[in-house]
Amino acid sequence: FKTKLTMRKILIIAFVLPLLFSCSKEEDFTPSEVIENGDFSSGMQNWAVKTENGASAKGSLTDGSLAVQITNNGSNIWDARLSYTRGLFLKNGVTYRIGFSAWSDVEKQIYPDINGEANGFTHYYQPGVIVTRTQSSDLFFAFTMNYPDDEKCAVEFDLAEDKTAVHFDNVTIAKLNPPTHDISGDWVFTIYGESGNQLFKYSPNIIMDNNGIIKTNSDMWVKGYVSGTDIEIDYYGYINLKGKVESNKITGTYKNYENSTTGTFTAVPKGEETTDISGTYDLSAFYNTPVVNISNETDVFAIVQTNNSITISSKTGVTGSITGNTVSLSGDILPGSGTGGSQVFSGTISGNSISGTISGTVKVKDINNNISLQTISNGTFTLNKR
Repeated sequence: FKTKLTMRKILIIAFVLPLLFSCSKEEDFTPSEVIENGDFSSGMQNWAVKTENGASAKGSLTDGSLAVQITNNGSNIWDARLSYTRGLFLKNGVTYRIGFSAWSDVEKQIYPDINGEANGFTHYYQPGVIVTRTQSSDLFFAFTMNYPDDEKCAVEFDLAEDKTAVHFDNVTIAKLNPPTHDISGDWVFTIYGESGNQLFKYSPNIIMDNNGIIKTNSDMWVKGYVSGTDIEIDYYGYINLKGKVESNKITGTYKNYENSTTGTFTAVPKGEETTDISGTYDLSAFYNTPVVNISNETDVFAIVQTNNSITISSKTGVTGSITGNTVSLSGDILPGSGTGGSQVFSGTISGNSISGTISGTVKVKDINNNISLQTISNGTFTLNKR
């Protein structure tokens, strides 16, 4: 992943954001715990485009979404902003997810701002968000209300970093549940493409607080949360991951907003990651009942890996899995005089080789051409990658 922050933008976040405007007293709030007309189906109801310091901007509906056009962006990032005017009732100790769709003609940074009147015009949360070009990105941020209840809270989007227009749709708020798993620590995320091929691995150190809010220690633009067993992670507004958390495992799907591709991912604690073993292997195997020594059975093992599942392209009905460095296969795997046997291969990966044990049954032919099913004992195998 490439870094998207310039030093100027870092300085804005570090020094300017604490000075942002407070919510305006000019609104007569009617508080609610839901965002009404977040899909703009009722036009601009409950929404307003606000400007100050010489900025000028206006909102207009386009194909069911709201477009904010900026003709003068003023001096500060908050001089042109989209504001939800009905007000929200945020409760102390509750963790919330604010979701919204946003896109622009060129890449642009916007700054959501959750603020309120009851606790001295406090800014409760002010993340930076990158909006990608032309693609509708389902963005979100999560935060815990660590102040007393406030029934006069505003949701605003500061847009005046530049004059680029921004489109909005589907603004929502939801309460999150306490997390069932603490996933703090080093993880390895393996990302798979639409066809199941491994694309890349990402190794963040995840930091999670008691409310389930997660971040990484290496990148301030990665954010997410765990709600119950659900997890959602956003990387720069480009890639969104959604999945389920289990003990020492996370699985789910992702969407890449830059190119509209989708796929799956798995994540395990560092040191337990899965290796991609796709390729063609030569088989060496031995078992002493019946006495057989198989060596270099060419093209027998063309392993195809999809996520954690593996198959053999030349052997129908053979299935398997890979967990960490452990490989298992089951089915009628071995070459022989007939089909109908059933073996289990259990092995360990070491470099370009997989070796382990064989158990099960195999069909063999005696000197009179009679075929019988025999149980394998003391079976071993080695697969050497070509």
